[in-house]
Amino acid sequence: MKNEMTNVRNLLIETMERLVQGEEEGVRDEDRMTVEKAQQISNIGNVLISSAKVEVDFIKATGGKAAPTGFLGEQDVKQLGNNSQE
Repeated sequence: MKNEMTNVRNLLIETMERLVQGEEEGVRDEDRMTVEKAQQISNIGNVLISSAKVEVDFIKATGGKAAPTGFLGEQDVKQLGNNSQE
């Protein structure tokens, strides 16, 4: 898994889909996701999203001059920096 917000979103959506599938009849036990595991994924997702918010605020505060961390795309960093100067 790459370290990008798009991947975090995709994982969270996949988690919701697997939870819904687990309620359907005919789904194999190994394809079901427990509520506990989904909660753990959600908690980690929340931490990552909070981290991204801090990164966005930092980029805006520095006018995009901060070195990108790789979590947000380079184009996103440039755009955020440009928007902060307006």
